[in-house]
Amino acid sequence: MSQAVKSNKNAIFYLKLAIYLLITFGFQFLPPIGQITELGMGVLGVFIGTIFGWIFFEMVWPSFMAVLALAWVGYGTISENLGAGFAYYMIPMMFVCYVICGVFVDSKAAHYVAQWIISRKICAGRPELVIASVFVVALVIGLFGTGFAGIFIVWSFIYSLADAMGYDKKTNWIQYLSCVICLIVIQGGQCFPFYSGAIVYNAIFSQGTGLELPFVGFVVVNVAIDVAITLAFYLILLFIIRPDFSKFKNEESKDIFAKYRGVKMTWDQKWGFGFLVAYIVLLTLPNVLPDDWALLGVIGKLEGVLGTSIFLAVLATLIRRKDGKTYYDLAKGSTEHISWHVMWMIIATIPLANAFQADECGILPTVMGFLQPLLGNMNPILYAICCMILVGVVTQVVHNLVLAIVFVPIFCNMMISMGGNPFLVYILVYWGLNLSFTTPAASMNAVIMHGNEHVDTKWAYGSGAIILVAGMIVTTLVGWPLVSIFMPY
Repeated sequence: MSQAVKSNKNAIFYLKLAIYLLITFGFQFLPPIGQITELGMGVLGVFIGTIFGWIFFEMVWPSFMAVLALAWVGYGTISENLGAGFAYYMIPMMFVCYVICGVFVDSKAAHYVAQWIISRKICAGRPELVIASVFVVALVIGLFGTGFAGIFIVWSFIYSLADAMGYDKKTNWIQYLSCVICLIVIQGGQCFPFYSGAIVYNAIFSQGTGLELPFVGFVVVNVAIDVAITLAFYLILLFIIRPDFSKFKNEESKDIFAKYRGVKMTWDQKWGFGFLVAYIVLLTLPNVLPDDWALLGVIGKLEGVLGTSIFLAVLATLIRRKDGKTYYDLAKGSTEHISWHVMWMIIATIPLANAFQADECGILPTVMGFLQPLLGNMNPILYAICCMILVGVVTQVVHNLVLAIVFVPIFCNMMISMGGNPFLVYILVYWGLNLSFTTPAASMNAVIMHGNEHVDTKWAYGSGAIILVAGMIVTTLVGWPLVSIFMPY
């Protein structure tokens, strides 16, 4: 890279830095808006500046700077703001969840399950069932919480399928399939409250409303929506995209995944799968067992996600391989699997959210006063749907996590004031925020989808639009009745 290009990049960086500092510390000198106080204007500047920093720089140093800047504009002290972030109950929970999820992911149990599904004899010579099995693999791998890695695993199956059948990887239906599985995989990891994505969003909800989400209800509703969306994408492929399966009739492609048939689950995979099942069972039983059962008292001592994660992580380290080494290196897992940029962002988000909602700042009453005439007189169900549509559209150009921090507390508290179910608006907004694939700016997940060299720009944007529209329709139709049953307020 030439010296001139490097200098130009540095100049752009310092220009953005100047804008960031101007927003962060200049807002406090503007005249107050609505019910926002002078302190509130300073806090608003820090809030907007931090979002600017997350978008144009990175997650870590703007998060550190937010803690400092809040104190410098007059909200709390540095130690108080940092202490509020570390003291938030979700922080230790995130630590242990990252560690225990490492046990599942490192075992590669999801790989085995995927290969077992796609290699069933019933799929041989039946193209519709082979494609259906790819969707099932995406769904199962997603529910294992494999995240970005899961996308690449499913892509490997899709492109193996294309090569074996003699299709170009840029065939229309293959491009569509490669795109829509991204949502299925990523959102599968959002269906359980102990995976990192759900932890972050649920923390914003709990911090903003003071409410706790029911574990079983959250899982049932989100898994049902994920399954329904997977089915919808499959039907769109068959009846709207309408792939040409004529090449599937050749002998080579009739049973292309037979090589995985008969493969045995490894020792690591068995333990990893066992730990995942045990984890789900231990977290679910307290919600379904009668209160007078003695077993419930034993499980109750684990105190939910926190204790269960620690217990199973320690248990994994106590299991020994034949060579005497530990099954799971807890120290190594803690280093590799904790996402520090997310941790620091959440630590900074807590004092920011507290300041945003503080009475002495007047920010939240001003925002709600603006939205109340627009949305406050709606039927609660229509209101929830409108909130989902709003964030679903805006998140295509603004990072979804930024919108969650701003709007989840506002929308959910407005729902409570209307006498509606805040869990309903949260679930709909939760999915609306994660249907962010239409543009590369929407989310990191969208960047991966749009960055696939085998997907043309037209199909990336088109598939992203299908994900958004079909996803919102399915979320409404499935989420609305199920929330009223499993997540009553």
